[in-house]
Amino acid sequence: MERAERRRVELPAKTGQPWSEEEDRKLLASFDAGRGLAELAAAHERTQTGIRARLVKFGRLAA
Repeated sequence: MERAERRRVELPAKTGQPWSEEEDRKLLASFDAGRGLAELAAAHERTQTGIRARLVKFGRLAA
């Protein structure tokens, strides 16, 4: 398996997909309740980088 293909296989299922309003609400509520980036990434099937970017967008984390 090629390196790029192997990396793609290992990415979470929702990587690159648009976020729904409901998913945003759940993310923000979970973050506000004290959940960490790794836990949020696993729960939302996204990368930690994607979670961090979303939290920055909504002002929960500094850029």
